[in-house]
Amino acid sequence: MWVRLILLSMLFLSSCELKREKFNSKRWIEIDVNTYYKQREPIVNDLMENYLHNGMSYNEIINLLGKPEIQEENNLIGYTLELCFGLDIDPVESRNLMMQLSKDLLLKEFKIEEWKR
Repeated sequence: MWVRLILLSMLFLSSCELKREKFNSKRWIEIDVNTYYKQREPIVNDLMENYLHNGMSYNEIINLLGKPEIQEENNLIGYTLELCFGLDIDPVESRNLMMQLSKDLLLKEFKIEEWKR
């Protein structure tokens, strides 16, 4: 019985592990409202490691990722990775790829930020 419990636990935990995949611009830009951007999560690490770099222009970012969903003051832009809703229509949790641009609209830094209500 303990063996079954351990095997089931291992299977459950391994199924929750996020698979890393190669970045694909077309896949990034396609939005499926039923999954709330979850197609971005497996490819964001490859994007950050191999495609984004400090000094990229705003136009290069837009050509690669499309128009940002988040635009804040001080040249801060972002792309939604995951958006979770509770029982009402307001989001309760999100993960975003945020990018700080310089005054010249060049990429200064980027990171993933999580928000929870």
